[in-house]
Amino acid sequence: NDDYGHAAGDAALQTVAAALKHVTRRGTAVARYGGEEFAILMPDTDTGEGTTVAQRICQYLADGSAANHSVMHRSITVGMGLAPFPWPGWGGPRRWARPLGGNGGAGRVW
Repeated sequence: NDDYGHAAGDAALQTVAAALKHVTRRGTAVARYGGEEFAILMPDTDTGEGTTVAQRICQYLADGSAANHSVMHRSITVGMGLAPFPWPGWGGPRRWARPLGGNGGAGRVW
């Protein structure tokens, strides 16, 4: 937005969203999480496969493949983080659930 204006920023977000949908497999949930953040939920995907998908997304955006299909006509670079779920040691929801009653927990959201 600072260098190219809000219209270009909007186009960049649309290009990234289209790239995420293009590169990820069917059954993957792609959502805009914040101003310029996206979340990708990939069921039944291990860390290695998730890393491969993230690398494909970065490459697809950086090499201009996405730009050829958008109004941007320039490459985009992104940074990505990967968080597997459930993570090792998760232990299931009972381990992490807190009681909603008693000991000051009534009416609170944890």
